[in-house]
Amino acid sequence: DMACSAEKSRRKQRMSSAETPSSASAGRSSKFCPGGSRQGRALPPFRALTAGEPATGVAANIIVTMLGVSLGLISGYFGGKVDAAIMRITDVLLAFPGLLLTLALLTFLGVSLMNAVIAIIIGSVPSNVRFIRGQVLQARRLKFVEAAQILGYGHARVMFSEILPYIMPLI
Repeated sequence: DMACSAEKSRRKQRMSSAETPSSASAGRSSKFCPGGSRQGRALPPFRALTAGEPATGVAANIIVTMLGVSLGLISGYFGGKVDAAIMRITDVLLAFPGLLLTLALLTFLGVSLMNAVIAIIIGSVPSNVRFIRGQVLQARRLKFVEAAQILGYGHARVMFSEILPYIMPLI
């Protein structure tokens, strides 16, 4: 857009004359493009969103996936009261839009990077739990799973060596 192209030409002029923006013009101003630093330099989008730590977002996604797979696997495999308890909690969390739930949790917990990660995890896990549970319910009825149960495999072995590898491409 027009403001960004003007900003680029100003940046070139500053770089050639080695000047930086004054403290009066630094910060929020129509002078700089969104996502820029106080010095007028562009920041990569992931740095602007994660406060400079892209590993934070990766760690949050790994935790969301691990919790979603674990709870979905347990819920779908065991069924009964375990399934009912996990799914009622999931239903309560899914009753709110994910972003609204995340913002409400962040307001309740306080604003910090760690609390933001916790809020994102709590807001993202329920949909993963429901999806994995559905896949486990379907896989539980397959012949190779029934054969493993007939052979006397324990619950953990059936879940982790039979069902989990079957649903892994969907995760």
